[in-house]
Amino acid sequence: MSNSQSPDPERRVVDEDLGDLFEEAPVAYVHEDMDTRFIRANRAAREILGISVEEVSRTSGISLVVDTPEAKQNVGDALERLRIGGRTEHRVLELRRADNGERIWVQWWSKAAPSGSYIRSMFIDITQQVLLEQERARLKAQNVYLQEEIKSDHNFEEIIGATAGLASVMAKVTRVAPTDASVLITGESGTGKELIARALHSRSARAERPFIKVNCAALPISLVESELFGHERGAFSGAIQRRIGRFELAHNGTIFLDEIGEMPMDVQVKLLRVLQEHEFERIGSSHPIRGRACRGGHQSGSTKKYA
Repeated sequence: MSNSQSPDPERRVVDEDLGDLFEEAPVAYVHEDMDTRFIRANRAAREILGISVEEVSRTSGISLVVDTPEAKQNVGDALERLRIGGRTEHRVLELRRADNGERIWVQWWSKAAPSGSYIRSMFIDITQQVLLEQERARLKAQNVYLQEEIKSDHNFEEIIGATAGLASVMAKVTRVAPTDASVLITGESGTGKELIARALHSRSARAERPFIKVNCAALPISLVESELFGHERGAFSGAIQRRIGRFELAHNGTIFLDEIGEMPMDVQVKLLRVLQEHEFERIGSSHPIRGRACRGGHQSGSTKKYA
């Protein structure tokens, strides 16, 4: 074999060292073609995305993006920029792990290779930071609501009466409050339905958690779902940012839906699913939210229509 055909030992060593650095780097690296099909991915990338070595060549980056308009638009804009020779920096992507579908967030940097035939990407996992920010936003919204509530004095312990009817109601409150049952409170306006709801909350294991009151009759029809369940950014015209709904604010607490019968029938159907399935979805999202007020809390409502 001639020297021109022999591999350069030093070059081979350098290539092996670079390969090791790529594989063992603490930061995730991926090479993908212009249609986002993976060419190679290092260990950190595989662990974040939930794929094995064998699955790398069968994985498409676009398939890991969550199915929301905002996420698709975000990735589409980035790819268009890369295809014309640009780069992306500090872009946040919301993805789903390939192995279990769990949502993750990454901060992504990409640049096309000099040949223009593939994309070189680097990303870091920022899921915990995003979840903390979301929880902080939820608590901030909850705090604003509770600050408004605290302006009015609700002393439900001052329910006074010795009639047989009131004694029967309070006995039911004492019996139901410690349970996870949903409660329907009926009665004419001014009979103290909210006081009974607050008494239920006060005597429950969730007394230290929020009590969220919603006057369903006062909500604009076009905003009922958004108020109750929240919405994602871009879910509809004017939705410029994510909104946390009343059910999410009542996390592990009690939500009191007053005049529930005044809501549109299609919303009542969705509300029934919340009560039955213990989960709901923000408008514009296909990701169900569990463990909020609809699990381990009371959904107390009042309506003359169903009385």
